[in-house]
Amino acid sequence: MAGSEARGRRYTAAVLLAHSVGTQVVTFVLRPTMSYRAIELDVPAAWLGLLGASFAIAPLLLALPAGHAADRYGERRMAVAGALLFTAAAVAFLAFGHTVPGLVAAGNLLGTVLWCSGSGSGWGSR
Repeated sequence: MAGSEARGRRYTAAVLLAHSVGTQVVTFVLRPTMSYRAIELDVPAAWLGLLGASFAIAPLLLALPAGHAADRYGERRMAVAGALLFTAAAVAFLAFGHTVPGLVAAGNLLGTVLWCSGSGSGWGSR
C-alpha cells in the first residue's frame, strides 16, 4: 500500500511540474512575441505600454476572487481551469493576434491563466 501511495505522489508531482514548466515556457515565449507583433503592426509607443500592462490587469482584478475560488472549489480544479484557459489564450493569440485589441484581449487572458494556474500551485499537497 505504501509503495502505490508513493508512486501516486510522484505522479502528482510530475504532473504538477510539467504543468508549471509548460505554462512558464509558453508564457515566456508569448509575452515578448506580443510586443514584437505589435511593433510589426506599427503600434505607437504608448500602446506598447498598454499592451505590456494588459498582461497584469486581469490578475490585479482577479486576485481575491481567484483565491476565494481556490478555497471553494479546490486547488486541483483551479489548475485544470488554468490549463483550459491556457489553451483558450493560445487560440486567442492565433485567431486575434493580427489586431491590437486582439493582442490586448489575448494578453489579459494569458494573465488570467497564470493567476488560475498559480492559485492551483499547491494542489498536490492535499
